[in-house]
Amino acid sequence: MKNLASFLVLLVLTLISSCTAQQKISTITPTEMTTYILVRHAEKVKGVKDPDLTKEGLERAKALEYLLKDVDLAAIYSSDYKRTQQTALPTAEAKKITVTSYDPRDLEKLVEEVDKTYSGKTVLIVGHSNTTPALAKLLTGTDYTSFDESVYDNFFIVNVVKKGNAKAFLLKF
Repeated sequence: MKNLASFLVLLVLTLISSCTAQQKISTITPTEMTTYILVRHAEKVKGVKDPDLTKEGLERAKALEYLLKDVDLAAIYSSDYKRTQQTALPTAEAKKITVTSYDPRDLEKLVEEVDKTYSGKTVLIVGHSNTTPALAKLLTGTDYTSFDESVYDNFFIVNVVKKGNAKAFLLKF
């Protein structure tokens, strides 16, 4: 099952690149296209102000690490909450990447930083049920509804040529 999930992520990344080329931007070089992998934090303990992940959440965080094992990540960003940091941690440790904190109330600043520092590369951003779809909207111009509070398996893969000129795929893991 995990091999299938990794295969599907790689297939989608390939398809996104292919679709982008077919949309008359085939003159874009790979260094001009940035890929954002946007995930909501995994399952959290309920009733706590800054909760940790549950056992299921820790397992999902490990599944994310496995899912991204063959993806060349340049950076990992997470809001500064326990649940998002804990979701990012297994992938960060496996990739030997330090998790960079960002302010989930200032997604524009996050996009500017990624554009400036990691243009043409792939980044993982761990957020929340409202900020993850909001970030996808900011990048693509397409309105996405917030994730239901009980749903933890959604993630976006977004290829961005420039803000507003992007293709997003909503997947599950």
